[in-house]
Amino acid sequence: MILKKYPEIKKLMGYDPMVAVYVSVEVIANVAISWLLRDASWAVIIPMAWVVSATINHSLGCVFHFPVFEY
Repeated sequence: MILKKYPEIKKLMGYDPMVAVYVSVEVIANVAISWLLRDASWAVIIPMAWVVSATINHSLGCVFHFPVFEY
């Protein structure tokens, strides 16, 4: 219905090669943070995992569920 009313938005649909860069940076950051916290206490690891790592993982999950339309 939206495409019929606004056909010009079809130009915005497609693949974005920058997503690969974002995903790579997020995965490297997540691994680096895990490596830096390898000797930390649980009092540090649990909040970092809950806040930082969970945010990164949510972002990665959104990438895989982001709709890309090809008509």
